[in-house]
Amino acid sequence: MKKTLIVGPLPPPYHGVAVMIKWLVEGLSKRNGFSSIHLNTQDPQKNEGFGKFNPRNSWFAIKSVFVLIRILLREEIEVVYIPISQNFWGFARDSLFVLISGFLFRRKVVIHLHGGYFKMFFTKSSWLRKKYIKFVFKYVDRGIVLGYCLKHLLEDVLPQAKIDVVYNGVDSEPFDKIESVKEKNGKFRILFAGLLEESKGYFDLIKAVPILKKNHPDIEVFLAGRWRANGFKKKVESYVQVNNLETQVKFLGVVTGEEKIQLFKTSDVFVLPTYFYLEGQPVVILEAMAAGLPVITTDRGSIKEMIIQGENGFIISPRSPYQIAEKIALLIEDESLRRRMGEVSHRIVKERFSLNQYVEGVVGVIERSVNKSAEL
Repeated sequence: MKKTLIVGPLPPPYHGVAVMIKWLVEGLSKRNGFSSIHLNTQDPQKNEGFGKFNPRNSWFAIKSVFVLIRILLREEIEVVYIPISQNFWGFARDSLFVLISGFLFRRKVVIHLHGGYFKMFFTKSSWLRKKYIKFVFKYVDRGIVLGYCLKHLLEDVLPQAKIDVVYNGVDSEPFDKIESVKEKNGKFRILFAGLLEESKGYFDLIKAVPILKKNHPDIEVFLAGRWRANGFKKKVESYVQVNNLETQVKFLGVVTGEEKIQLFKTSDVFVLPTYFYLEGQPVVILEAMAAGLPVITTDRGSIKEMIIQGENGFIISPRSPYQIAEKIALLIEDESLRRRMGEVSHRIVKERFSLNQYVEGVVGVIERSVNKSAEL
């Protein structure tokens, strides 16, 4: 039986890595021939400050390193799976996991890149940091990225033959169990869900509302998620008040579980106009697709491998309220197009982005890492 050590956070952090780790742990527990141990790197008392240097994070990182060593001493681990960070302090911690596992204990190491910034992180590093990063990757057996268009992210540190593509996945079954309710007192509902961070583009969506109101007054924009910065929150709320958008724009806070599924299923279109520099393959887009929604988004990370222009949504330029308004207006005015795009979204997520696809993909990479015939 192949025993894998999974290193990474679990929810409650509100980001895709924790969700993917949770599903992988659960998936491996049901897989014949595999067993796993999980090392949770998430500080249970702190859900913010990921990848930042501070005393609390440093202490918890050191604690995680000692737990890792104890597990490797006590258990017959074949593979250590590590989601790798894309910033210096996060990578500094993760590099210790890699070196301890691969260099000291001679275990196979699989790293998983849940984002699209690693190449820029490497390029901007000093020559000394670059040498260190390359040294660390000598002990990485395989690397996983979130799309074929993202394989270049690891080209400076791994040969192409060692880079695998595994799409994120989503459990669409809970979405299928709840019937869509699109009649909401004649209102057309537009949904944004995710971290309320400026670079996620939600303010651009709000700026599109005054443009849309001129010809389509019966719209509602729901924004679900956690505020990132109080200063920017005040700026956004002031904009909403000054432009008299209180009846159209509604902030819901963090929405989870069945309430979240209901929110998707009662919406007409999902909008994520992101220009977030760490973007990889947003799980929230997959959730929108599972709910049968057309998606308006941008070309970040591997989003273009999820959204086919004109088929299940639209890819627009970042920071473009007018383009957002234009595409939403098109979907309001053409119900058949909206329905057709939603059906394509649902089919694509079933065929290419299932939870089973994700687990099988990662397991396949783990198997290749221990198969000597696959090594260079």
